[in-house]
Amino acid sequence: MVRRPHSVPAPESSEPDAPEMESGDLFVGAVP
Repeated sequence: MVRRPHSVPAPESSEPDAPEMESGDLFVGAVP
């Protein structure tokens, strides 16, 4: 939840990082 709000499903569905956006802390930990 650092790149964009989770309220925007269109780019999430289009990009492969959608599962990481589910676990926001995991994604933030991987990419500070």
